Amino acid sequence: MRVKVRAVVIERRRLLVVPERRTGAHSHMALPGGRVADRETVTEALLRELREETRLEATPERLLYIAEVTAPHRLQDVNLIFLVTPQGTPDLSDLLFVDLADGAPPLILPPIVPEIAVDLANQWQNTPRWLGNIWDESLSARQAGLD
Repeated sequence: MRVKVRAVVIERRRLLVVPERRTGAHSHMALPGGRVADRETVTEALLRELREETRLEATPERLLYIAEVTAPHRLQDVNLIFLVTPQGTPDLSDLLFVDLADGAPPLILPPIVPEIAVDLANQWQNTPRWLGNIWDESLSARQAGLD
């Protein structure tokens, strides 16, 4: 089992995403983040991954979700998903955002954009929250190879 951290960065009701492609898998969009390294704290990993993928310096605000990804082909991850606020007044113009008001966004992993949109509208009142196993069999073909 792997532990991963993901960042939810909101800017004017838009969600920051990054392109991601794994060996043998289709490309997709993802929340910024990745694996927690040996001897690294969750917070250190979160800030490192965000910096590597977006060049943003940030402050973790709160844990939003804990989600499992348990798939039939060896994949088992625990995702810790945090609300994060960029520090200062960063230039966000070259980063990719999806509008949470646009309805159905493209595939974004982990597949929790609807939860983010609802919880943002409710000012995160129902968080932190355990989402359970978020593996979706309908995404199996697109997610194959993400381990």
